Amino acid sequence: MKHLVVLALACLIVAVVPARATMCNVDVTPAATLLLPYFEVDFDHAKGPNTLFSVNNSAAVAVLAHVILWSDLSSPVLDFNIYLTGYDMQTFDLRDILVNGNLPQTASAGQDPSDTISPKGPKSQDVNFASCSGQLPPPHLPAIFIQHLKLSLTGKASPVLGNLCAGRDLATTSRAATSRWTR
Repeated sequence: MKHLVVLALACLIVAVVPARATMCNVDVTPAATLLLPYFEVDFDHAKGPNTLFSVNNSAAVAVLAHVILWSDLSSPVLDFNIYLTGYDMQTFDLRDILVNGNLPQTASAGQDPSDTISPKGPKSQDVNFASCSGQLPPPHLPAIFIQHLKLSLTGKASPVLGNLCAGRDLATTSRAATSRWTR
């Protein structure tokens, strides 16, 4: 009986510890996750398959979201931050990211009151995440990294990964497709 009381007390102590996360850092803390289970992009044809999706902030308070693009073998190949003012929405065009290297251009985390990228609406809030200074908006991806993404998402060896593969060989270098259902 004494052991059960000690165990119950220990569980209560652990249950009341608040979760903490640090802005602009990848850390092991609880967070919401939006999983896009499948995407497809044709690298060679502008009118070929592409994937568009959006992330919405349904609250009035501004948030910082961390985006990670995974290969079909669950290897992270690209990550970046986006800033959303209250009730903001950001649309992603994966072809624009993977072929042109254009990461979504969101606001600079409340540091510029004249911001027109993610303007603050009359019912939304804007927050200054000082720890994100210089990280937003994200820069254009260099050509070597665009090549890394193409190789990684088609199952070819990437020099960025020490000539290792991040995904299954799709027997093509013109189309990336991934499915997290196979996990």
